[in-house]
Amino acid sequence: MSYFSISPSVEFTETDLTTGLTAVASTVGALAGDFEWGPVLDPVQVTEEADLVDRFGKPNDRTYGSWYTAYNFLQYSSDIRVVRALSASAKNAVTTGTPVVVQNLLDWESKYSNGGTGVGVFAAKWPGARGNNFKVSMADAATYTRNIPGTATLTANSATLVGQGTSFTSDLTVGDVLTFVKNGTDVLTPGGSLVTLSVVSITDDLSVVLSAAPGVASVAAMVQAKWEYSYIFPTAPQDSDQALFSGSTGDGLHAVVVDATGAVTGTKNSVIEAFANISKASNARKFDGTVAYYKNAFRDSKTLWWMDHPASSLVDATGIDFGSPTGPGTFKSLQRPLTYTLQQGSDGLAATDGELQTAFSFFGDAEKYDVRLLMSGKVSATVSNFVIHNVAEVRRDCIAFVSPNNVADGTPVVGDTSENIDKLTAFRTLMGSSSYGFLDSGYKYQYDKYADKYRYIPLNGDMAGLMARTAAQRNEWASPAGFNRGVIKNVTRLAINPKKEYRDRLFPADVNSVVLFPNSGPTLFSDKTLIGRPSDFDAINIRMLFILLEKSIATSARYFLFEQNTELTRKLFVSFITPFLRSVQGQGGISDFLIDVGPNVNNAATIQSKTFAANIYIKPVKAIRFIKLNFVATPEGVSFSEITGQSNA
Repeated sequence: MSYFSISPSVEFTETDLTTGLTAVASTVGALAGDFEWGPVLDPVQVTEEADLVDRFGKPNDRTYGSWYTAYNFLQYSSDIRVVRALSASAKNAVTTGTPVVVQNLLDWESKYSNGGTGVGVFAAKWPGARGNNFKVSMADAATYTRNIPGTATLTANSATLVGQGTSFTSDLTVGDVLTFVKNGTDVLTPGGSLVTLSVVSITDDLSVVLSAAPGVASVAAMVQAKWEYSYIFPTAPQDSDQALFSGSTGDGLHAVVVDATGAVTGTKNSVIEAFANISKASNARKFDGTVAYYKNAFRDSKTLWWMDHPASSLVDATGIDFGSPTGPGTFKSLQRPLTYTLQQGSDGLAATDGELQTAFSFFGDAEKYDVRLLMSGKVSATVSNFVIHNVAEVRRDCIAFVSPNNVADGTPVVGDTSENIDKLTAFRTLMGSSSYGFLDSGYKYQYDKYADKYRYIPLNGDMAGLMARTAAQRNEWASPAGFNRGVIKNVTRLAINPKKEYRDRLFPADVNSVVLFPNSGPTLFSDKTLIGRPSDFDAINIRMLFILLEKSIATSARYFLFEQNTELTRKLFVSFITPFLRSVQGQGGISDFLIDVGPNVNNAATIQSKTFAANIYIKPVKAIRFIKLNFVATPEGVSFSEITGQSNA
């Protein structure tokens, strides 16, 4: 459409004033900690317990504090970002050579994706001893099913080669499934059912120990070997479409990853992952357009990284090399299926305070990670202080939840004694002042089903979970404390169950008591932030209210950037955010508000500096912390209206 016409015409434009405020997430949790498995220094979204186990492994005696903090949060909400700290000496399991450390996808792409690593074809996906449980096997069309040159003589439990020397055994591998054929007929098909026997061990150049007796008289037969995991796939590996179009053959591969010990899945030798019709060709794709190149297939694996192509001694001497694009000719074949058991993976040492701080630092980027509820897990006072003041305080859009411990040794404070209350308040003094921090009263005794034992778990995961559940089911400005919303799950007992006398000492110190009352579940019975002075922001619900208001309005205000700084624009801004504030007011979050964008705020100097300013005044509604009930006995015959000036309705 033209915007200038010299002849009669009707022109139109449109202006969109329908944009509303951008919704911000108020229930997303975040945690950095020590785990036995998973990407290192790379935040991962976790939504349920099974996801936590799959991505970060199971809890153990070293990692249970971090693991169960995440687990406990997931009992109230379903969205947490988890960062695994890098533990010193942790290593990825490898197929050969000196183990390496592959922290995450970016680390692999920058250091290892071009091969030549000296650790063989594969490495475990993440650092940790868990990788030592993995076995990987790979076959192409030439090794999926193959004839072994020469003949064999069958005897009880073994097959003896005839006149083949080392060439026979060099074509076999333990796990191969053998059949024996004489004159084109399977000699082990009694009653029409195929009998196959697995290679248990190769005892010398001429003898193969089978998994069962042949069940037939001694007879000379040709040997056929089938890949151990051929039963997983309906057919041999197929050539990719790119290979067929380019005149190539033999690029197809099948691969499996197996839990060799059963420690990961609970079943020994169970298949964890299977990769069908992946390719030796660097440009291969599957029929649906997804990448088929076997290096990239393992990039997306949950268990392994590709680290290099097979050694030249394990493939044919002639043909197209692994990792080359398709073109006329045949890709080099494997000489036999490749099977590796990974080894030398190590959990390393427990993460240090410095390593944990590095992991928590990832959440300092508010633009990249939109989180509201930051849990510290089982950490020292040093790390707790860092999480409050170097992450939450810097972001100013999330709350750090921390749990106290013995300052001297970092152990849980256990026992309802006055001395232990002193230990809690001593820990609190190390946390400083911040309305973005929330300190609970310690630990809960919780059953660990993975280890079949009870452990003391810090309560900060539950505290963040209560806030997330309250925001989701009620709203952000409701207090998570009390009998309606503050009941805590999975508690056998509390490390400290503060009585009224102790609560009266903890409350002024900004330590939020969790109490197990008779005939009631364990309950959060306070809602104070660590601000340390009289302020509306000493209540977590008011801090959450302002985080919601500030984040929502600031995020949406970006749409006014680069607009003309005129009175019309300023009025549009007021009309833009007023419905949102009225909605919060209508739901009981605030009692009144005022938006000032007038000349006192946007004066000539402000406008000249290319700045638009707005003062937003908020009157928050407070949650009830104290209830005073005054019961007055009155004599019969006295009217209540005479005492109170009100009639008894």
